[in-house]
Amino acid sequence: MNKVFAKIGMVGLLLGVGIALSAPAVAATINVGGVKVTYSKAGMDAYYNASDDTLTIVLSESGGTLVVTATGEANANWGSYVDTVIFGFGIDVKNIILKGRTDAAFFVAGEMNSCDKFMVKNGFVGGTDYYGDTGLYSDAGAVSTSIKIFNGVAIGPVFVYASSALAQGDRQLPFVPPAPGFNKKAMVEKLQAAPAE
Repeated sequence: MNKVFAKIGMVGLLLGVGIALSAPAVAATINVGGVKVTYSKAGMDAYYNASDDTLTIVLSESGGTLVVTATGEANANWGSYVDTVIFGFGIDVKNIILKGRTDAAFFVAGEMNSCDKFMVKNGFVGGTDYYGDTGLYSDAGAVSTSIKIFNGVAIGPVFVYASSALAQGDRQLPFVPPAPGFNKKAMVEKLQAAPAE
């Protein structure tokens, strides 16, 4: 008799788990080599892309807040910087917040329809190894209400209107040659020498 109840209970548990797993997710957090990527909507994926050596974030649902945080394990997996690319073609993002570390700074490029508020701490816009000085682009040409960069600089554009040169929709960005005198290693070393907060 107990075995029958155990089987019924197990079937109920499996059905409950199946229902819970098939329910739409409201937010997702993905850890990619010590970098936590969280989006407040369900439409997000994040992974290491070996073809361009980046942390690649793909957004597919508008209206969310994207938070990317380098943890203490990031340096061991990525080294002194994390080249990051955000693909959000046609997506309106409320906020993008990148929280780098002095031992794992962010260099970010990407394109989306619009971003209302952008903030990066211990990081740079543009300067990725694969995309060069390509920065962040807005398909809509919408003006961000707030752009903040702490302990870093904009090497490339920050939410300027995306030119027709960008390959919209196919998860590619153009390579923009670095400006003369650009020295990524020196920038990272200067960031690392800055007083810790």
